[in-house]
Amino acid sequence: MIRRLAIALLLLAWTPVLAQAPDRTAAPRPTPTLPQAQLTHHTLDVGGRTLKFSGTADSIRLSNAKDEPESDIAFIAWQSEGADPHTRPVTFVFNGGPGMASGWLQVGALGPWRIPLVPVPSAQPEPAPNAETWLDFTDLVFIDPPGTGYSRVLAKDEADRKRIWSVEGDI
Repeated sequence: MIRRLAIALLLLAWTPVLAQAPDRTAAPRPTPTLPQAQLTHHTLDVGGRTLKFSGTADSIRLSNAKDEPESDIAFIAWQSEGADPHTRPVTFVFNGGPGMASGWLQVGALGPWRIPLVPVPSAQPEPAPNAETWLDFTDLVFIDPPGTGYSRVLAKDEADRKRIWSVEGDI
């Protein structure tokens, strides 16, 4: 299970982004639908302590004032089980783009597992428990901005697309 999660996170981080202008001569492609939400439960022994937590992979559709879809925002959330959700802090983690999803922050720094960077490109990634995970003191939500990871820009209007892929749109 951990290996599949790690491979999925690596694919999320390496998904290419089509940041160039769309080809107006090509036939329109159907909008891909992201998979339904997935919920998993985990126990991890790290640094002499045991963490019990759940993981959720899902997406949120954002629409404009005319209720037309603008983007699907993919996220992965890790939540401590047994903690009071009313008082537990939540940290929202974004990475910078274009093309850089939050996966590297998740499997390289803050998430419950790390994937050691091995100097051999063909080496099989082996996730390892992350003793420095922030799950001890905060729940974590890793968010991929539109156009990174599995998040998609759905806006058809060129002005909306330009606004989404701008500094103001990121904010």
